[in-house]
Amino acid sequence: MTIHILFVCTGNTCRSQMAQAMAEQIITQQRWPFECASAGIRATTGAPTTPEAVDVLSELGINWQGTSQQLSVELLQQADVVWVMADEHRLMAQQLSASLALQQRPEITLLAQQEVPDPLDCGRPAYAQLQLFLQSLLPQRLKALALEPQA
Repeated sequence: MTIHILFVCTGNTCRSQMAQAMAEQIITQQRWPFECASAGIRATTGAPTTPEAVDVLSELGINWQGTSQQLSVELLQQADVVWVMADEHRLMAQQLSASLALQQRPEITLLAQQEVPDPLDCGRPAYAQLQLFLQSLLPQRLKALALEPQA
């Protein structure tokens, strides 16, 4: 059974796309049955990943050229797990999820124990810091998900 993970941030050009790209690399290496997507609560559909995000991802050997998409009911219907970057993202995802006529809604939680800062317009060092943070966090979050008993 494939587990569908959705990463959510604000504009879906930095944090959630970086998390998606890095998670996909880990998932491929570990051969876990996961699929990833990302979205933003205020995303403009089709906006490119920021150049700084592409740059720091390339340092990890990830050739990423993503585009943004708006968080939607359809994306939530496909997701088993939703990892958000901030409380406002969680609240928006929960509000959209509440409208789903599903018996089982996706699990919506913060990706980290604290909100993940948005590097947009903060320069390349902020993206490098985000990359290091995600590098330390994603392997353990994904491994924990892989070890969870699936219904």
